[in-house]
Amino acid sequence: MPAPPAASAASEIKRMQLYSSKSPSAPLSHEVYESLASLGHASPSTAAELPVEDVARFTCLNYTGSAGARSAASFLGLSPIVSCLDLGSGLGGPAIVFSSATGCEVTGVELQPDQAAVAKQLARACGVGNRVTFVAGDFLTVPPPRRHGALFSALVVLHVPLARRAALFARARASLEPGARVA
Repeated sequence: MPAPPAASAASEIKRMQLYSSKSPSAPLSHEVYESLASLGHASPSTAAELPVEDVARFTCLNYTGSAGARSAASFLGLSPIVSCLDLGSGLGGPAIVFSSATGCEVTGVELQPDQAAVAKQLARACGVGNRVTFVAGDFLTVPPPRRHGALFSALVVLHVPLARRAALFARARASLEPGARVA
């Protein structure tokens, strides 16, 4: 069975309530800005600097929040000399926490362009935009620009059709340095 094109895969994911805006007429960025406003912050495009912990409250969608991201960063051995590939980076929460906590560089690959765009704004507003990059596209067709010393992915593989998983794992392996850790 042939793999669905990235645009089709992104459309399928957008139909899942978990990954779409609560209001079909409002873009996801609007919800992010409302969440920031509820904490007393300006939008990421105008904020001088947002506290990472406040951003992590609604961008670390992996059930364990920033504490889980910090634990993963420790397990992965992230540091200024160990970079991380964040597969399915979403709104960028773990990537932002990783870089803020360890000084590491992170490349996030996100299938949904709207989430990648918001993640870029948040990374800049959190002061890690110089170390965190987000690429919008299908990981199977948009390889990261370099090899990494670690890979992080939460709640992604379960959304990849079985027919595409072998290719996903092969691409992930090829994107890592020898001895890289995976979480």
